[in-house]
Amino acid sequence: MVYQIKCAWCGKFIKTKEGPANSFALRMEKQGLPIISHGMCEACRKKVMDEIRSKDKGGKKND
Repeated sequence: MVYQIKCAWCGKFIKTKEGPANSFALRMEKQGLPIISHGMCEACRKKVMDEIRSKDKGGKKND
């Protein structure tokens, strides 16, 4: 079963990946709907890690 992986932070498409067939995925496929899972794109990962490092050094999040 092919899953579309999208970034949970920005919604950007990341990749497709083979995954297990479960009852939810089978229902989605039967209805012609995409099977979507979530991950984190490289740009969002970098941004979040930079924020964490900044906070670890006593900095504040820049909004």
